[in-house]
Amino acid sequence: MRRTARVRFLSLLACLIAAGCATTSSSTPSSTDGDELEMPDAPTDASIARVSKLNKGYALLLDLLKDEARVSQVLAIKNAPPGIRSLLRRISSTASTNRDSIGKLLGKDPAIAPTGLGLPSIEVDARDHIAEDQTSVLLTSSGEMFVFRILLTQDRASAYAAALATSLANLDPNVARRDLCNAIARDWEVLGDDVRQHLRHPKGSPPAAKKTTELVPGTPSP
Repeated sequence: MRRTARVRFLSLLACLIAAGCATTSSSTPSSTDGDELEMPDAPTDASIARVSKLNKGYALLLDLLKDEARVSQVLAIKNAPPGIRSLLRRISSTASTNRDSIGKLLGKDPAIAPTGLGLPSIEVDARDHIAEDQTSVLLTSSGEMFVFRILLTQDRASAYAAALATSLANLDPNVARRDLCNAIARDWEVLGDDVRQHLRHPKGSPPAAKKTTELVPGTPSP
């Protein structure tokens, strides 16, 4: 199968990457005597390390959301019940909105540059191998087996997204991004609950799904 024809499901990964949870208080510039200009304190080792963790953590979350935004594309080649189709479209829409909202806040202090996942090459290879195998299984299954497998992938994806967002919220000193990450975590917890409801009711209609709210940067979900 050509790589360009595969639907990637990086979100199937069982290994959650912790972005870190400890925060440090920011330093304030010291006052100077006379007419000399005040100079900001140089970044401390702790603040540099924290920004490095944030860069890698946001890179992981954005990469996951990029894949999740494409999940509903599988419906172009696979059949699924209306409830599953609606759920997959909600997942893709939520992921796309999340990515856009994060992108608007990356320049806030401290500025984030989420380039590269910061993972060892052997782990990247392992992730790619798992994704390829799981994609092959999804594309060759049909009916109830396809529904079960796609729901299983999204159960893992929602847990991963919520965990990453929560870790970033605990680490990020920027209030707007922290509130946004908390809102993203809640959105994926809701989606995960809905996915599990479908897994519990494979042949029937699950209870009415909760609605995720549209994110406004810097404003937490209700």
